[in-house]
Amino acid sequence: MAKDKRLAKDKRQPKGDDVASALVASSASLEDFHDDHENANRGTQRGASMLERSIRELGAGRSIVVDKHGQIIAGNKTRQAALDAGMKTAVVVETDGSQLVVVKRTDLDLGEGGPARQLAYADNRIGEVSLDWDPAQLRRDVEAGVDLQSLFGEKELEQLLAAANATADGFDPSKEWQGMPEFDQADKTAVRRIVVNFKSNADALEFAKLLGQPITDKTRSMWYPAVPIDRLMDKRYEATDQRDDVPPPTDDDR
Repeated sequence: MAKDKRLAKDKRQPKGDDVASALVASSASLEDFHDDHENANRGTQRGASMLERSIRELGAGRSIVVDKHGQIIAGNKTRQAALDAGMKTAVVVETDGSQLVVVKRTDLDLGEGGPARQLAYADNRIGEVSLDWDPAQLRRDVEAGVDLQSLFGEKELEQLLAAANATADGFDPSKEWQGMPEFDQADKTAVRRIVVNFKSNADALEFAKLLGQPITDKTRSMWYPAVPIDRLMDKRYEATDQRDDVPPPTDDDR
């Protein structure tokens, strides 16, 4: 990775701060970095789709972290999503971890909302949706001496490791699910989003008439064509037939 730019020394550093006098930035191909094949987060298809769409529509947000050999420590799925979105290169900042690396997006203004605010939500939501722990890898890391006590509660770690033990013992969750209700989580995220700004309330009302949908002071988003909102809080699964050997539930059971 050929170095092509040197960042100026931060003159605001406190005296005596044992930090390198200058940070070095370079340009590199995304193909120069390698995935961590022992990453404990398996990821999800939905999360990968959301991440690729966010990078394609809003640009890159967080940086990724690699070791001194270019092996990815954090950001395996971000690099892949960037490649899928058409990105080919990255700006690399070399650091020993004693300073925070800040990514400054010169094209965004959080005060104006819009894409900047949308990126803030995407950053949090995609990380949440993309998380799928690999219990077997967690167990291997714990056995190798990786300290996870500060990151997981005692019960949380026990449950994850128990799942790894069950898998190792030949437990097949798919077999245990036989006879259970079917559930298919379709991707209901939008294919494309745009931000529409109005100079006056009259303009907003005129736009609402064109769409045939109401716009109020509380409206933050809408679908076109209109999509009914799924309300599931008052729903529950109920058996469609009753086995002869199982008595019906009583009020005490409910």
